[in-house]
Order: sequence, then structure tokens, then C-alpha cells
Amino acid sequence: MRLQFAQEESAGQAQADVLSILDHSALDQAVDNGWIAEYTPQEADALPAEYARAGYYYAVQSVTSPVIAYNTDKVTPEEVEKLQADPMGFLESKGLTDRVGVVAPQAGQQLQAYWYLYSDGPAAEDFGWDGLGGIAANTGAISDTVTIAQNVIQGEVDFGLPLADSYVISLITGSGAPLGFVYPDPTVAVMSALAVVENAPHPNAARLFSEWAASADGVSAWAVGANNAPMRSDVEDPRTYLDEPWFSPKTDDVWSDFGSDPEFLEAMTADGWYFPKWNETFGYSG
Repeated sequence: MRLQFAQEESAGQAQADVLSILDHSALDQAVDNGWIAEYTPQEADALPAEYARAGYYYAVQSVTSPVIAYNTDKVTPEEVEKLQADPMGFLESKGLTDRVGVVAPQAGQQLQAYWYLYSDGPAAEDFGWDGLGGIAANTGAISDTVTIAQNVIQGEVDFGLPLADSYVISLITGSGAPLGFVYPDPTVAVMSALAVVENAPHPNAARLFSEWAASADGVSAWAVGANNAPMRSDVEDPRTYLDEPWFSPKTDDVWSDFGSDPEFLEAMTADGWYFPKWNETFGYSG
């Protein structure tokens, strides 16, 4: 979507009325390029300021964070307790050889941020590349999100990370998959933000939609659709699974501004140093 939108705007052929994507760095670039209209919904103050660029884009949908999923039929209660106590550290444990499946950072920016958080970011001092090496020693599968999730469900591996919480929850509540999950501490977060396109074909409709999306009714609809927490504190939380044994609450220690971290962004460029080092650590050639 990011590439398509950029191509349309660069050619002066705007097709979108609003832009809603997870990648805030792409939104910032769009603002800087003059592709996003300056517009503030009337109820913008009710939305989280830390995920907004005031006057341009606002987060109206739910937060997505990576989790460590596990197979509830194969992981023992004792192992679950240890995983909950020290999520990333537990995955380094002896006895877990080939029981861990991982999603490579090449699969998306949120995944890149997750691995970087622990290797070189805010959590690196306590974990670092040595910690990733410990997980790599227990890794039995490396693939994309859908494949690793299915590997865990089918018992081909017992643990999978990093997987989007919304996706894991949908597998549990939608099809009864034998999954539980734990939020690492710390973790990362991304949020789909909404912006009005500067040269929108239907500018009035775009602004009306933005007003609804930022309203209590709109935020409630987003939360119900995603089966996740709402973005406004005055909107009722629609989640009915908070007391389920497979549910784990999210940590308050969240890294969300990686999209504006120059060292992170430089490391993740196509010719940056991060992918080769991660590939070498995990023995990955994909």
C-alpha cells in the first residue's frame, strides 16, 4: 500500500481519500512530501497523542504488539509459568532445542523493531545478541507469521515469536486454536493511523469519515472489529476474553517510536548491517 500510494501521488494521480497504514514513518514521509492534508478531527484530543502527528494523522484503531505464542496442548504449566516470568530469557533455556519457531525480521517493520529492541535497542543491555544467540540455538523453524503460527498450532514447534497479538487472538477466538500467549517485557507497538489525503478525490467525504473514525462510535467500531482494546478511554472495552487462561496482559514498557529512530532505520535499509547479522546468528538464508 505504501508503494502504491507513493506512486499515485508522485504521478499526480491521487486515488485515495484517506490513508490508513501501520507504518508511521511512511505517514511522516507523506506529510513531508505534501501528500497529507492538514486536518484535525474535532475529537482528536480524546486519542493518544503519542501515536499522532498533530494536525495530520491520528491513531483511531487498536494497538498491535508482538507476542510469544505457545501450544497449550504441548507446553506444561511449569513451562508457562517460566515463560510468563521471563518471556525472552526462558526461550534460551536448555531443553528447548528445536521447540522454538521465529519470524524473520525481513517480514516487516514491526518485526524488525522487535528483534532490534532486544539486540541493539532499549532492551539490549539485558539481552543483546548473546540472548538472540541463545534463542537461535533452540530454533527449529524460521518463516513468515502465518507459517510459524500454523507450526505452533500443529505442534511442529511449541513456541512462536514474534507474532501479532491480534492475529493470535483471532486464531484462538475464531477457530479454537490450541494457543496461549505472553507479551514480552518490553515489547513494541504499532498502530494504524488515519490521515486525509491532500488531493483527495472526495475531500468532504474524507473529512466526514475522519470525524466518524475519531468519534466514540467510530473507535468502538474499530475495537469491536479488531477484538482489541479501544483507543479512547471513554469507550467500553469490547474484549470478552480478558479472564481466559490463555490471555496475558500487555506490559506498560512499550517501544513505539522506532519509526523515527535514525539508527534503527539505517540498520534496516536494504544494504544495512542488521539483516546479515541476524541471518548469521540464526543460520538463516531466506
